[in-house]
Amino acid sequence: RKDYLHMGGIFLVIVVVSRTADNANNLAPAFLAEMQRRYGDTAFGQQELEGQIVEDRMTGLWKRAWLAQGRLSARPELMRIVVAVDPPVTSTAGSDSCGIIVAGKGVDGRAYVIGDRTIQGRDPATWAKAAVAAYHDYQADSIVVETNQGGDLVVATFKSIDAGVPVKKVHATRGKFLRAEPVSALYN
Repeated sequence: RKDYLHMGGIFLVIVVVSRTADNANNLAPAFLAEMQRRYGDTAFGQQELEGQIVEDRMTGLWKRAWLAQGRLSARPELMRIVVAVDPPVTSTAGSDSCGIIVAGKGVDGRAYVIGDRTIQGRDPATWAKAAVAAYHDYQADSIVVETNQGGDLVVATFKSIDAGVPVKKVHATRGKFLRAEPVSALYN
């Protein structure tokens, strides 16, 4: 639901999001189960069951259809697996998410995203524990972390959780859009 509020010449848009499960007490359990079975893993399900806005952004590098076309029913054999971490600078509810992605290099030489453990609004120890858990869950070879914001402190946070986890630091020299653009071209 969108509400529009006029304040002194400025229009504010307030977006209210509600999940179908938030109204479960007023819906038949069989209906909820059928909707989850039918739409649970679809964009329509994200919109109707999870209350998310799922339209493509005009400026987005990827389109939902491209991602859907690239999905595989089974993971190929992988030669190497890494957990990539893009930590936020702050840890409040309004902070940026801590991007935690598990990716692998297939025997065919192609890269595959095989997991997403991204979390939002958490302290460094919490997102570091999530990344270390992903490292173990996927039997990864290393954690690769962007250290533009935090440097050696970021690495020390991982080592305080599991000293044996290999952590590779990377320093981004260009903006996210510029770094992602060549990758998105592979989908087009």
